[in-house]
Amino acid sequence: MREGAVVTPSPGEKITCIRSGQAGGPFIFELELAPGKGGPPTHTHDEGDETIEVLAGRITFVVNGRKRTLAAGERVTLTPEDAHTFYNPSKTETLRAKVIHGARFERAVDQPSLGAVLVYLAYVDPGASRATNPLMGAFVRVVAWFARLAGTRPNVAGEVST
Repeated sequence: MREGAVVTPSPGEKITCIRSGQAGGPFIFELELAPGKGGPPTHTHDEGDETIEVLAGRITFVVNGRKRTLAAGERVTLTPEDAHTFYNPSKTETLRAKVIHGARFERAVDQPSLGAVLVYLAYVDPGASRATNPLMGAFVRVVAWFARLAGTRPNVAGEVST
């Protein structure tokens, strides 16, 4: 992704690239979540630590089954072993957070559609973001299979090392 590029993985969720990790180093982005918006299902990333610093609003993480809410100025670092999900607990305030992540995750979110993201995660690089619930993992693979059958192809610019 180019600096300043924006993707919207789902309604109420916006990712703005601050620094691409494609040439090496981390992918740094700003995450915005609308009031009450949840993140993805519980998942892990096998490429390294992920650090989230809250810039405005609040975010609630569920990490390895335990809830933790962070406010502006607070941060958390998640390891590859930390199964996690998150949501914006506010009914009125948009969450803004700075996130430092790996470049493999950047390639996963930089897809032209949700179908392409699922095909990417199911067939190209599942470790970039892996569902921890077996039923959710199966759902991703089934939907990705149908998306591929319908002709959806992910953007696979650059080789992915697993």
